[in-house]
Amino acid sequence: MKPPFVLDVKNSPCPLPLVKLKKALSEVDIYQQSIRLSVTDKSALKDIPAFCLSQGLDCSIPEDNETEIVFLISAKG
Repeated sequence: MKPPFVLDVKNSPCPLPLVKLKKALSEVDIYQQSIRLSVTDKSALKDIPAFCLSQGLDCSIPEDNETEIVFLISAKG
């Protein structure tokens, strides 16, 4: 598998992180490369996992601190 596609949308208010994620999913083969999404908007903690669930994608949060939230998005399995 390739290294994760890095998508840095820190300091972008909702819904921009979700819009950028949708665009990245249209450009990345999610079965060959995961997406590392960095955000600062706390509402993404609800929106991003809900979207991934609706799309059948795995979504983990390996980092959540005061300055950023990092999501790792990949194909299930």
